[in-house]
Amino acid sequence: MMRKLIYLALAFTLLAFISACGGDKEKAEEKAQVTSEQVERQAKETAESATAYVAQKKDEFVQGMEREYTDIEKKINDLQARLSQETEEKKVTLNEKLEQLQQKKETASKKIAEMKSASAETWENMKADVSQAMEDLKKSYEEAVSKF
Repeated sequence: MMRKLIYLALAFTLLAFISACGGDKEKAEEKAQVTSEQVERQAKETAESATAYVAQKKDEFVQGMEREYTDIEKKINDLQARLSQETEEKKVTLNEKLEQLQQKKETASKKIAEMKSASAETWENMKADVSQAMEDLKKSYEEAVSKF
């Protein structure tokens, strides 16, 4: 009888242990299941991170273009100052080149300003236009310098 009682107590202990372990397994499975709210929250965080990254890249690009623009603007001002030292005959040709240069400068300035106000989604489309405007400005500057 004592043996049966020990076996019975052992069986109950084993049963309690197994059911306790099974509860942990169910809890682990519940934790492992992903809810739609968790997926939505993660997707939202990812989208926000991507938007912030794109905005940062846009700002970096605009700042780089503004630096280039400022540098070439200083060079243009130097050319205009040198114009007064040239002969009247040469001034006519140089004034023409400087007018073309001013037009390119205004175009580049407008493109940069447009990009500054562009949304993070649309700035990538404008990037090529701004880069081309700056290249045109640099080329026009080089042409003007070659005439001095």
